[in-house]
Amino acid sequence: MKSLLCAVVFLAACDAATKSASERESCAACHMEAFRGAPGHVGIKPTACGVCHSQDAWQPSILDHPWALTGAHERIGCFQCHNGTPAKFRGTSKECIGCHKPEYERAPNHVADKFPTKCEQCHKTTAWDDRLEGAKPPSPKPQSNKPMPSAKPPVRKPK
Repeated sequence: MKSLLCAVVFLAACDAATKSASERESCAACHMEAFRGAPGHVGIKPTACGVCHSQDAWQPSILDHPWALTGAHERIGCFQCHNGTPAKFRGTSKECIGCHKPEYERAPNHVADKFPTKCEQCHKTTAWDDRLEGAKPPSPKPQSNKPMPSAKPPVRKPK
């Protein structure tokens, strides 16, 4: 009971110490010193502690991400995808092409041959060169400047 009372008093003090609603949503308003001292945080992780930590303890860290981060996405910093000033978390595209359009445009023949922009149809999340088994590039459509022959010859009107 005593620890619960201490937690309530601490949280009330933390809320009172902040000035705006956005500051109250940011744990870093009170925990910036801990954030700066934590390895691999500054410039890599958001200052919203609740993204990776529970309110009960710093460890174990968790990641409350809206979809599973797999392959190479597990190894990159948050700001690789959540960029901008300030960093954008809500509304970040869930589609691969939302972040990987430059790689798509640089890849051989992807634009010219109209490869699908659903990267997951051909690639694994481990690396671009790691293609899905059986993934094939789209068949190029034949290009021709000749008009298509019609099934019937044109009808000529008598003079």
